[in-house]
Amino acid sequence: MPTVACRKQGIAQTVTEEKITGSIEMSDLRESDHGPGRFVLCIRGIEPKYSRLTTYAVFFDNDDLQGIADAVMIDGL
Repeated sequence: MPTVACRKQGIAQTVTEEKITGSIEMSDLRESDHGPGRFVLCIRGIEPKYSRLTTYAVFFDNDDLQGIADAVMIDGL
């Protein structure tokens, strides 16, 4: 499981790379068998000017950021 410091770094990197602005919400960290990492958390940026939501999945293997992807809903989860 990634440390809190690693999660914060992954979130900061996602915000920078994806140019997320406005308020940011974060899901709980959970194990996943979908995606490039064993653990995933989602973040969502809310842009007040456009009322647009952007959601990204941030994947980790222990303290290694494995990837960032558009979050999708998977049936059965």
